[in-house]
Amino acid sequence: MANFKNKSNLRLSPSKQNIHSLYNAYDDINKHRNACLDSLLNYGLVLDIVILDGKFRNAPILGRTPKKKSGWYVGQEITISNNQTIILATYGDFREGVNHTFNSYSKNTGLTKYDKEKYQQALTANQKLVDAEKAKMHANAAIAAKDEFNKLSNTGNSDYLVNKQVEGIGVKYGRRFIAVPIHGIDNDLRGIQKIFNDGSKRFTTGAKIKGGFHLINASGRLFHYDPSVNFNFPIYLFSRPSSFSIKLTSFILYSPQSPPQ
Repeated sequence: MANFKNKSNLRLSPSKQNIHSLYNAYDDINKHRNACLDSLLNYGLVLDIVILDGKFRNAPILGRTPKKKSGWYVGQEITISNNQTIILATYGDFREGVNHTFNSYSKNTGLTKYDKEKYQQALTANQKLVDAEKAKMHANAAIAAKDEFNKLSNTGNSDYLVNKQVEGIGVKYGRRFIAVPIHGIDNDLRGIQKIFNDGSKRFTTGAKIKGGFHLINASGRLFHYDPSVNFNFPIYLFSRPSSFSIKLTSFILYSPQSPPQ
């Protein structure tokens, strides 16, 4: 646990009562800082200290490759009425895709309307930093994925496809893996999912997976799937960073030349 016991920079009033109040206020801030750090450590961020300056910071996640630093946090101290301080931190793991929040606010804090507005502004500022960093990461991942996908072969062999008894449609082939492209609704390539011969799967690091898909038979004939029939046809959806490809339980495929009946 971090320790913030250096009080040498406090400006103390000659009044003993004020001195006592200042020391109590500092001890409260110190306690909240430590609680914030504990929250981030319990989540899995690898940190020695927590820096509360309102800037976005990457951090490794416990048990994962340290160099990738998929973890992150934005922390700040908010001064409110009666010279009180709220500790606020937004944190998470880009692979998880969910934001978490720590704040030292409690019912006893007694926030005024102005304090609540100030807190909300700080929370919004944190989110803007996270969104900007996430967009940058997605853009870089898309560039890397396009470069890699273009270098792969259009033909090859895959034990995975053989075992599944399906054809690789729209995929490319690498050494012991196939690469399934992940597109968004705008048809831009967001990333790729490598499916290795042993069935293990790996997404492009930092790619925007949620809402992505690989469309199969986009120009094919009208086809209606009956859920009562056992049908093994791979339509891949990508729901979240931690997910594998999943098959739809029911779907309709049709081409522009063959509209639904």
